[in-house]
Amino acid sequence: MARLEMSARAGSDEVEPIAVEWRRTVAELAALRASVAAIGTEVGELARREGALGRAEVGESLAAARTGSMLGVGAGVVGLLGLGFLDVTLMFVFALFLPLWAAALLVTVLMLGTAALLAKRAQAMFENFQIVPSRTIASIEEDFRWAREQLKPSSK
Repeated sequence: MARLEMSARAGSDEVEPIAVEWRRTVAELAALRASVAAIGTEVGELARREGALGRAEVGESLAAARTGSMLGVGAGVVGLLGLGFLDVTLMFVFALFLPLWAAALLVTVLMLGTAALLAKRAQAMFENFQIVPSRTIASIEEDFRWAREQLKPSSK
């Protein structure tokens, strides 16, 4: 009988460390679950903010494109209106010193040169235009690098 009690106690001694280990594992899993939930919430918030940043960046690019377009249209309108009035005036002035055909040719060259300068200015407004939100993409890539670094197992 003493042997049976001793055997039961020995079995009980083996069960207790397993139960303690089991409780610790359950506690660690609960902590891990809470950490994963917190990371999920933060990733969602980060994605929402990155989306807002992207929309703002695209808005800035579209505003610059709108301004460049308006300058281009303005250049076209001014070029057409001015062409009519200035052509006739300059042609008559040059016709005082040159044959009429030479005066008309000179005025035509001057007007086309002016239109080319205005078009070049409008084109310069579009050179830095980007529809792709490159700053936001770079920020998201950095966020992913940071997240991967955080998820790497620590070498403790």
